[in-house]
Amino acid sequence: MSLSNSLIGLSVLGCFLSTSHVLFAQLPQIRSEDSYGLTISSPSGDLSPDSVSDLRCTLTNNSSKVVGRFVVLWTLTMASGAQSTVTMVEDKLLIKSAPKLEPGQSVECESSGSTTAGAGNPIAKVEVGIDYVEFVDGSKAGKDTQRMSQLLRYRDQGANDIRSYLRGFYKQKGIDALLQELNAN
Repeated sequence: MSLSNSLIGLSVLGCFLSTSHVLFAQLPQIRSEDSYGLTISSPSGDLSPDSVSDLRCTLTNNSSKVVGRFVVLWTLTMASGAQSTVTMVEDKLLIKSAPKLEPGQSVECESSGSTTAGAGNPIAKVEVGIDYVEFVDGSKAGKDTQRMSQLLRYRDQGANDIRSYLRGFYKQKGIDALLQELNAN
């Protein structure tokens, strides 16, 4: 193969890679449905027709309420129309002293997982939206399509049970016994 043919091949490959990058430069799209007082901006990730990974976005609290937890839902639509979802949960209510998302504040959301398209069924569209929000005052909003609110309630109950047990253990046996209990295998 001559040098000029190699350069032409590299040039064609470069055009293909550039075209592929441009094709996915407009992805992901932010769903325009109700955002429940939160705004998603700067959605991005490592995107190709074959896989999606390292999804990230910025979420801003534009409501007048303090946000305790929220669920961001990424929807991947394949060429066949089949859909797959990636769910990001941010929970600041589990740990009572954790900082909450105050009105006007923003937080970066990231997912380190990846989703791979099936053979011959490339990813055609990536969308991101708010699926569920729970405010510190106890009010809730969102479609909760992934039923994460139920899982979060179960987790809350488990955490409350453990807190009660440890509090009772401490009152009955003292700090040294509690520390020994916490460090036991």
